[in-house]
Amino acid sequence: MPQAWLLTGHKAGDNAQMRALASALDVETREIPMRYSPAELMVTLIGRPSLRGLDGRSKRLIKPPWPDLVITAGRRNEAAARYIGKASEGRTKIVHLGRPWHHPDGFDLVLFTPQYLLEPAEKRIELQLPLHASTRASHVSTSGFSHLPKPHIALLIGGNSGAWTLDHRHSERLARLSSELAKALSGSLLISTSARTPASATAHLESLQVPHHLWCWGQADNPYADYLASADAVIVTCDSASMLSDALAIKKPVLLFDFGDARWWRHAANFRVSAIAHRLAMRLAPRRLRRDIGRLHEPIVDAGHACWLREGTTELPPCAPYDNTDLARARSAVKKLIGAH
Repeated sequence: MPQAWLLTGHKAGDNAQMRALASALDVETREIPMRYSPAELMVTLIGRPSLRGLDGRSKRLIKPPWPDLVITAGRRNEAAARYIGKASEGRTKIVHLGRPWHHPDGFDLVLFTPQYLLEPAEKRIELQLPLHASTRASHVSTSGFSHLPKPHIALLIGGNSGAWTLDHRHSERLARLSSELAKALSGSLLISTSARTPASATAHLESLQVPHHLWCWGQADNPYADYLASADAVIVTCDSASMLSDALAIKKPVLLFDFGDARWWRHAANFRVSAIAHRLAMRLAPRRLRRDIGRLHEPIVDAGHACWLREGTTELPPCAPYDNTDLARARSAVKKLIGAH
């Protein structure tokens, strides 16, 4: 049976995508937890295959015998993944999920989504959404929120990402619109935050006056899968492609919450260093390093699979079920790559 390594990092969405792809393949999987040294950014910018961006613990895990396949995602793991490909003299095939910082031709296969402005090519496949495994549990957990009135509306919250800033204004509006919808339907909210969710947003959610169950990032017993299994509808912040993919997978009404600022310079919260750096990169960086998440939303909304959460939304919209073929396409391409017919 082919051997596959997953280079897992600090982003839950990236790790979930890698695990989803590995679970669809007939491979023996090993996860390599990646921890980084202060030199990581410099190693990435230099762009050469190297383990110098890793700390000692992670370096010691990366040694022969080399696997048949490495699955990676995120900037920080690129140099290490390419090091494995080089050290194995090309026997190990490297599959990268998302937009690589290094030139895409440095990988054996790149699986990317529309927000990354890459052109499809022989070694690149554009998917509609990030990969995901099924999040519908075989049974619904009754712990913690079974007493809450239905319909259950799962509220999946991301946070600051690139130019997107979930500041006090937007988090207050999200809390208000979500609670107004739950109140109008005599239902409740099942709320999950993420590592990127600011404290101001959490504070607004803790003071909601409608029935709800709130799980905050870092707490034990993450009920994310149970929330989706129990959900009659989902609200998801539009910064998170992975959460949108999970929401669409349960084939229930999906509402997107937009917290972009067209006139961003009018609000001090948008002058975060990372937000300014992102805006500059979108103007000055090569096209392959740019990101426009609106390119992912538009076809989903235009096809009626989701709609926007707006002022006065008091009913669940009719949404056409989304049939996702991305995982099957990705599986076929990777099996062809490693010769696992």
